Amino acid sequence: MANAFSRIVSRSSSPYTVGMPKIQPKPTRTANGGWQLRIMVPKALREAGFLEGQHEFRRTRGPCSKAQADAWAAGLYAGFLQARERFEAVQSGAFTPEVIEDYQALLRKGAYDWQAEEAAGALFDELVDRRLKAAGVTPAANISSPWKAIATQPGGQAVLKDLDRLSGNTVDFDSQLERWLTLLKVSEKTARMYGHDVRAFLDEVGPEAAFSRTTVVAWHQGQLLGGSITAKTIDRKLTALKGFHKHLLEVGLLDPDGPMGRPFEGLVTKNKRAAKASTDTRAWADAEVTALYTAAKTKKNSQLADVIALAMFTGARIEALFKLRAQDIDLQAQTMVLGASGDKTEAGRDRLVPIAQAILPIIERLMDGVDEPRDFLLKVSHRNPSRSHGAVKAFYRLKTELFPGSQREATFHSFRQSLITKLANEVQAPEHFIADLVGHENRKAMTMGLYRGRSRPEEIRPYLDQLHYQGWSLH
Repeated sequence: MANAFSRIVSRSSSPYTVGMPKIQPKPTRTANGGWQLRIMVPKALREAGFLEGQHEFRRTRGPCSKAQADAWAAGLYAGFLQARERFEAVQSGAFTPEVIEDYQALLRKGAYDWQAEEAAGALFDELVDRRLKAAGVTPAANISSPWKAIATQPGGQAVLKDLDRLSGNTVDFDSQLERWLTLLKVSEKTARMYGHDVRAFLDEVGPEAAFSRTTVVAWHQGQLLGGSITAKTIDRKLTALKGFHKHLLEVGLLDPDGPMGRPFEGLVTKNKRAAKASTDTRAWADAEVTALYTAAKTKKNSQLADVIALAMFTGARIEALFKLRAQDIDLQAQTMVLGASGDKTEAGRDRLVPIAQAILPIIERLMDGVDEPRDFLLKVSHRNPSRSHGAVKAFYRLKTELFPGSQREATFHSFRQSLITKLANEVQAPEHFIADLVGHENRKAMTMGLYRGRSRPEEIRPYLDQLHYQGWSLH
């Protein structure tokens, strides 16, 4: 049954770790100029059946440089350690997510392969025995039902809960959620939001039938009828739940044809267009822009004033501004690279844009305050993972104080809209210049969207330098 555990990985402690090498073994040269790696296997591991009882793990390769041999040996050693950890997980009786996935994959294969069915049965028995031994539970001898015989003993209920997870009767949502979040290719901020959304859903509906059609529909209707959140937020939550549900299907913990297989089919946020229309932000008026900037300066919040000015003449999202580093700025060419550390969209990444003359003094001053190329232009003192966290809160307080009751009508994102509106209506900048400056993609026009290269900074600069906010000045 050793092959059945080939993908099991665990970091659990084990008595078999005694005698394991504490440093990476080095490869040695062979007589023909090649290399050999030898790792001795401790007696306890051999006797337990690790590597079929072999005394050592040995591999060879042909002639190469020492650096190449060291890299080769490091990879082998990492694989050896992983194999040991997999073996120890099985020996300890731990039902890690990987153990559960391996067993259930074998169980599904058993539906059409009798050998797999027998292997799944044997594996289940072995895993149960190991779990009972690890928990110190001996089933009662006078009860015919094996599960009742376990349940009546101290610690038996915990064992049965683990067996339910193993057999798929219940899902360990917590561990699977952590695993899914680590696999996501999204920003740290988005991963945190998705994790919060899924946990809130599970806390509200409970784990027993979390992804049944009835549960999901009732939750969705409750979100719509609650009236306290927008359609956009509901859709974000649905995105998180659908992604997590897809992960559970992929690892085999939910049956696509079972009661929790297709809970989202046909589920849409009602009145989405109406809700979106009522929550869309608008551009700031020139008088409002001046009031916001002046108030920030008056309150001696110079950084917030800088951020407002930068947004006015770049249209950048606040997260992008706080990711600007010294190495992204070329003062001689008067250009900057926005999105060098990532952006919300692919079109927004690594775009070379001109620095408007209106904010060049700010950029120069900020550059004077950095020491290394990788230093951020905008400094922060808080420990929140989102660098823009403090500025977001400060701007919200300032906006609420100056324009009470505005709610979502106008936000920091409105500076982006103000810039786009002015470039289009006041200075008649070509649409593709505006798109390249703010990082928008033309998805409708094949020629302009797929085959056109980005505009050069010198092409955009004349339009950007015509930009003017009535009543506003830098000083």
